[in-house]
Amino acid sequence: MEKNFAFLIKKTDDETIGLRFFPKRSHVHGFGDECPKSWGEVYKVYYAWCIFHTDFGKRSEFYVWDEGSALGDLADVITRFVAADKTDSALLNAFGDGADWDIRYYVNAECDMRTFEFCAWSFHRGFRFNLERDDAVRFAAFIRKTLAYMLEHSEPI
Repeated sequence: MEKNFAFLIKKTDDETIGLRFFPKRSHVHGFGDECPKSWGEVYKVYYAWCIFHTDFGKRSEFYVWDEGSALGDLADVITRFVAADKTDSALLNAFGDGADWDIRYYVNAECDMRTFEFCAWSFHRGFRFNLERDDAVRFAAFIRKTLAYMLEHSEPI
């Protein structure tokens, strides 16, 4: 099993922000003694991930144990907002002790600006970051790839 998957959110000379997903510490469970073959057969998910931030050499992490994760819905919201191409927002809640996501998509056609604002909340702590539309589409693809990997390596309950 892979050690981790990472998505680079921002990289400058002085600052790096990324999301790291930990497959070995994450679990996708099916009902009973069988591994699920589709998301409809999934009983519950437990994901371990963090957003890491390095600023002028000082590193901090927003670590989440994401029970009943909303990550799969996050990728779908990104895709839906890009397709509609209008300012919109969504609030996604985990079904357990996981991260809640507040997603906002801002469109200003006059200056060709299309920006996503993401805010993840878990246990009264939050982390906010922005992605331009094309980077958000890559982020959705990263999430889908990661979740497909986890379904492939699922476990019975």
